[in-house]
Amino acid sequence: MLVRPDGKPLKILMRGDCTCRRSLALNPDLFNAKPSITQNGKSPMILFLDAIDGRTVSHEYLDSISDVASMQPTLQRYYIGQADREVVTETGADLLMLDSYADMNFELWEDGQGVKFWIHPAHLKHRERFLEGHRKLGRRTLEQSVNEAVELIHHVRRNNPEIPVLFLNQQTDYYPKLDGRLEYYDFGRRVAEREEGVYWGGVEAREDLELADVGSCGPGNTLHFQGTTYRRMLQRAFDGGLADAISARSRASTAVPVASAAVERASPEPRQVSDGDADATPHLRLAFDRDSRTCNEVCGSFVDRSAKGLENYVHFESLGEFSPRRFTPMLIDLDHVADFDAWEARIKKFGKGARIRQKKKAIARGYYVKPFAWKLFIPDVHAANTSKEVRSGGAIRSTLTKSIDEMGGAPDRMFEVAFPKCTRHWAMTFGVFQSEPGHVQGSVQVDERLGGYISLRRTGDLAVYSQILGHGEHLDNGVLTLLHHEVVKWLVDHADTHAKGLKYLMYGGKENGTSELLRFKRQAGFTPHFVTLVGQ
Repeated sequence: MLVRPDGKPLKILMRGDCTCRRSLALNPDLFNAKPSITQNGKSPMILFLDAIDGRTVSHEYLDSISDVASMQPTLQRYYIGQADREVVTETGADLLMLDSYADMNFELWEDGQGVKFWIHPAHLKHRERFLEGHRKLGRRTLEQSVNEAVELIHHVRRNNPEIPVLFLNQQTDYYPKLDGRLEYYDFGRRVAEREEGVYWGGVEAREDLELADVGSCGPGNTLHFQGTTYRRMLQRAFDGGLADAISARSRASTAVPVASAAVERASPEPRQVSDGDADATPHLRLAFDRDSRTCNEVCGSFVDRSAKGLENYVHFESLGEFSPRRFTPMLIDLDHVADFDAWEARIKKFGKGARIRQKKKAIARGYYVKPFAWKLFIPDVHAANTSKEVRSGGAIRSTLTKSIDEMGGAPDRMFEVAFPKCTRHWAMTFGVFQSEPGHVQGSVQVDERLGGYISLRRTGDLAVYSQILGHGEHLDNGVLTLLHHEVVKWLVDHADTHAKGLKYLMYGGKENGTSELLRFKRQAGFTPHFVTLVGQ
């Protein structure tokens, strides 16, 4: 039974259709009190994400392009209802329910402003005019739907911290129109593998389905089933821990005000893992989101390069059973950093506060951190790269000994920081600077000197320090500590834009470099994890 410990009715958010609705309506004995339900249906996940970004179709616009009066009452309700988005703004909920139908079924169109919706072609008012002003997108791919469901869960959890998710499968065994979309029977499982706290109801065998409303969507066809069919789905989710998750979260919400719950969740102590203790090393499943909704034409090759660069660190699910790679990734769980001040307070415990003292030293000596345009500071980057022959990772690599000309040459004009177009796949460089009036790069006066830099590469769930390096003359001033802390803070501050949905920050492997480098990583908050890359 789904019960809150305080006996109050559950508040359920439902981004789903008949499977979600009927599973509850036909099994009322599962609740000690009738739940409060907010349902938005007949809308693929992407429509909710667009609404979060400020793009959503209106009831009035849907009415203007289609003859709604000519539709059957049920179709009218579904068609106009696709514009409803209450689920993304509700707070204080106990459970989020999702199902696969809308993403599996609807073919989407888009207007000139990027607003997406579906139509019933037979009810368009002016077909030719509509076709001239709209672009057909078609149905989502499974990869897109999985990425978008995970992103939607992240958003709902910002309003409802740690809310459990129940994901149900829409059985289409008696609806041949969707026989070509049966890969969506794997939708819920893949989301549950990507995201903690998602409970999947599984798939019912065709012979076990107990039919209802046969003929409701064509002769001999139906998308509806008896309550016992849905109950088996629910039972699988319960057996997987859903009921306990709802109860535990409800107990926490009665003890901690909702306003502070996000902070409470964001500040757990980082898990300490002893070297060589493979059994204690957390094992994560992360995704590169190859087909994200913000992707452009270069994202595919970007993802391929990221995957190539991490071959010695992560296991690829496509290769079969997990086996540890040559290097064990060192990661920071960014959930632990959402309250940045609390994270820094924990970091202060390492080395009796030495790291925070190093950061304060750098600030006191006038250093500051910001993103910078690589082409504008090639001479300073070259100077930093070649300022030491040996570093904590060992002898410097040949890539760091390139001449200024080999790196692209000194600048002859100003370059601005280019912010990423795709929020899921990007590379940026952050520098630690000191003001120096009159300092030049090539023929350009920049009035500041670069003392070190981090090259940061974000691919889906994971951001990686592909390079972190300080000029030898500046290292004793704490520049790398300040740089690292400010990059972490930048990710926290941009959690709704360029760091949206980002889960982990990585800095090499446990086995890379010297013991001095490993100590730096640990004191910077990185701990070893095994990683399996899914959907790649």
